Amino acid sequence: MKKRMLLSLLCALALTLLLGTAVADGQLPKMEASYNATYLKTNGSTGTMLCTTYDPTAAEITTGWYAVWPDYTFQIGHMVTVSGNVNLVLPDNSRISFNAGLYVPSGSSLTIWAQSDGGSAMGHLNAIGRNEENNVNTRVFSAGIGGKSVGTKSPDNNAWFDYEWYDFGNITINGGWITATGGWQCAAIGAALEDWLPASSSSGTVTINRGTVTAAGGTNGAGIGGGFSSPFGAVAIHGG
Repeated sequence: MKKRMLLSLLCALALTLLLGTAVADGQLPKMEASYNATYLKTNGSTGTMLCTTYDPTAAEITTGWYAVWPDYTFQIGHMVTVSGNVNLVLPDNSRISFNAGLYVPSGSSLTIWAQSDGGSAMGHLNAIGRNEENNVNTRVFSAGIGGKSVGTKSPDNNAWFDYEWYDFGNITINGGWITATGGWQCAAIGAALEDWLPASSSSGTVTINRGTVTAAGGTNGAGIGGGFSSPFGAVAIHGG
C-alpha cells in the first residue's frame, strides 16, 4: 500500500513538473506586467522582445507583442478576440488553452512565435472552437483559431437559425506546439460555417513557417482552410 501511495505521489509530481501549475479561467498567478521574451525568428536566429504579459482574463487582445507567463497551464473558458496586429510568444514550458475559440476578425492578424523549436519544452497553444448551441435565440460557432458564425432564430421558421458569417484575418504560425479543433461546421484554423447559401465573400490567409501543428475541423470543416460552404484565402505551409 505504501509503495502504491509513493508511486502515485511521484506520478503527480512528475505531471506537475511537466505541465506546470494549472490555472483556471479567472485565476491568475503573480505575474510581472511585462518581460523580455526570447523567440525564434523565421530565419532561425534568436530575438528578444519586451512583451506585455498575456492576461488570460482578457476578452480582447489589441495590437502589440504579448508573451505567455511560463511554467503555468492557463485554461481560458471565454472567446478571445484579436483586434489589430497581435504577436504572441510561447516561451518554453508554457501552456495556454483557448477553450471557446480564438477569434481573429477580418483586418486583424495573429502571429504566434516560440522560444525554441521541436523539443518537449516548446510552448503549447490549444484552441477549441466555440460550440454554443443551447441558447434559445442565438447560437455561436467558431474555428479554433480564425472566424466565427452567429446564428439567430429565423422569423420564417421557428426551428431554423440564420447564420451571419464573420470573415477571419491573417494567421501566421512561426513556432510552438499548436493544437486546434473546429466548432460545428467550422475549420480548426481558418473559417467558420457560412449559411446554407453560396459563399459571398473572401477571407484571410493561414501561413505556417515553423512549429508542430495538429488541426481537426468540425463536421464538414477543414483542418486548415474553410468551414461548411465558407470561403477562405490562401493556405501556405513552408515548414513545421
